[in-house]
Amino acid sequence: MQQQFLMGLDQILFLFSVIFLIAFSSWVIFFRKGSKSGASAASAAMFFISLLILWRVFKLNLDFGLVLSLATIFAGMSWILGIYLSFSNLEEVLKTIPGSKEKINKMKKDSSIFEKLKNIQPEKIEKEREKNILKYFNTLKEESKSYFWILLLILSIRSFAYEPYQIPSSSMEPGLQVGDFVLVNKFSYGLKLPALNKAINKGSSPRRGDVAVFLPPHTLCNTKPEDARPELSSLPLKESQIFMGKFISLQKSRCSKLGMKYVKRVIGVPGDKVTIKGYELYINGEKIKQVIKKRNGNEAIYIETIEEKEHLIRILGIREYESFSWTIPQDRFLVLGDNRDNSLDSRAWGYFSKENLIGKAEFIWLHWALFSEMPSFNRNKRIQ
Repeated sequence: MQQQFLMGLDQILFLFSVIFLIAFSSWVIFFRKGSKSGASAASAAMFFISLLILWRVFKLNLDFGLVLSLATIFAGMSWILGIYLSFSNLEEVLKTIPGSKEKINKMKKDSSIFEKLKNIQPEKIEKEREKNILKYFNTLKEESKSYFWILLLILSIRSFAYEPYQIPSSSMEPGLQVGDFVLVNKFSYGLKLPALNKAINKGSSPRRGDVAVFLPPHTLCNTKPEDARPELSSLPLKESQIFMGKFISLQKSRCSKLGMKYVKRVIGVPGDKVTIKGYELYINGEKIKQVIKKRNGNEAIYIETIEEKEHLIRILGIREYESFSWTIPQDRFLVLGDNRDNSLDSRAWGYFSKENLIGKAEFIWLHWALFSEMPSFNRNKRIQ
């Protein structure tokens, strides 16, 4: 079902976000008024709503980079608010927060504070004690500062180094299985701005045989069939009508403003002529080597070699009589799933464009198929 979005966000997610902001504002107000029970209730509400927001993000398969960017911005703004509302001395605290005198006296007698100050010179103890107590009343500033730098570090690593991605379907079996967590190299094809996915530098282009993560055209609501197949107008009428009907149907059921990430194997790069006859694959007139590894009834596993690199593909014999032919346009790439009979790929929705490229899948670092199972590291390996 097509997702309805408000300001680029799902309506339920937007509602959760608004409730979180209300809870956050309530926490600030209750804390400033010295209402311990109110601040605790607001804090619990923020934690619960945060879990709901994460649940919704994963359910919608949204770009976590965007969520992380928004969280970093929110932490930064909270830090600024905390600086504006911070207290410079305990006299300000006593004047502003009702009942703070009792709390201050209790903290002055706290043994944990004495432990921190045991190596401090006697004449500096009172000043350091006040400094430690002020940290409590400046919780918003101190906590937001810590969260901001942690989130910024995670965002930087995820945006410019490696991004984790979970394999959601069986389309890349047998090499990649449902529940595999892979590391996606974000700099292999050029650096991009976090969340916006806009290129900072040119970078290299995907090569034949690469396992790429990208946004396919049918998952983006503003994409036209002509964007997925630029040569659509020159195709035979029947072929173009079949493609348009299939593309529009897929887009109607799967598109969103933010798109959905797919992982597939790059088969054709700009300028290539790719032909499929049943399961035989030809690139620029040369037949790709496929050697059978094992067979079990209708299922067969082949070793396929592209650009002198081997990988496994799975065949069930369902598409034995299908045929396709493409000449790859500029800045477009043709991809197939290794599970050739169970993959929604370029045969259905056309090419993906370079501007919608996320990165190159390089390593399997974790396998966790079901929440009822324990995660394992027995499939850790470099992706072929």
